[in-house]
Amino acid sequence: VRIIRGLTGQLNKNKLARALDTDVQRLMEVVVHALLAASLPRLCTRHRHLALPEISVILAAYAKVFRPGYKALFEAVGGELTLRMSRPEPWSMLAQVEFLIHAPYVLVAYAQVRYPLEALFEPCLQRLETHI
Repeated sequence: VRIIRGLTGQLNKNKLARALDTDVQRLMEVVVHALLAASLPRLCTRHRHLALPEISVILAAYAKVFRPGYKALFEAVGGELTLRMSRPEPWSMLAQVEFLIHAPYVLVAYAQVRYPLEALFEPCLQRLETHI
């Protein structure tokens, strides 16, 4: 998770280098997308074991450098998050705090990739509204 976040963050910091179209920048983009593509199958199957902060970091990283092939991750994670958000039982204080901090970033990531998952947005927004 940290490697993905670091490399995608580095791409965004190098927008000036991208404008200059250097060989290093092009190579960095190739490496980042190769890493993201290689990580995709594992993340699509293992995301259930990740906490919401880690999921929000991953979704934000993939959203920053989104390609159509990355949509599979958003679909897989969206189903799991919808289940988590829709559970009626009360959450622990830690889970509530993590939700309040990270849910907006998850929703922004889905919006950035233009994947409006209403089944996820509705329960998230309802939970957020109860805390306002």
